[in-house]
Amino acid sequence: MSEMEASLSSLHYKSYRVNMFTKLRTSTIIQLGVSGEKIEIDPLTQHKSTAAKFLSKQKPVSYDADLVAACEITDDKHGRETFRLTYQSGSDFKHHDFEASSSVATEVVTKINHILELRASPVRADYLAFKERKASKKHGLLS
Repeated sequence: MSEMEASLSSLHYKSYRVNMFTKLRTSTIIQLGVSGEKIEIDPLTQHKSTAAKFLSKQKPVSYDADLVAACEITDDKHGRETFRLTYQSGSDFKHHDFEASSSVATEVVTKINHILELRASPVRADYLAFKERKASKKHGLLS
């Protein structure tokens, strides 16, 4: 697939079945929908007990693509990869961590990064500048 074809196909909606980690590092099976306009997170698990309903608090959420700052693979273990989606919420950057097979994770990260390159939003530029400042501070402390 050429670079132009990859860029155009990244704008089309596609959904993926992945695991999403909660703050307590438990995982929930979700459908991650990605298009050129937004990213949607929809939980898929069916709770059998009342207690399970309260433990899993993931609700459907949607992020405008202009609020997404980054998407990157963070870990690779035994054919499964963890990836992080960073987005802007108010004036802060927040993230969600996901896990999927290596092929699915790579496809999702590549698709989202193509969208980010095509959109060139101010949120992405702010995030990259933030990361650069953070890295230079860290490097200054280590010197």
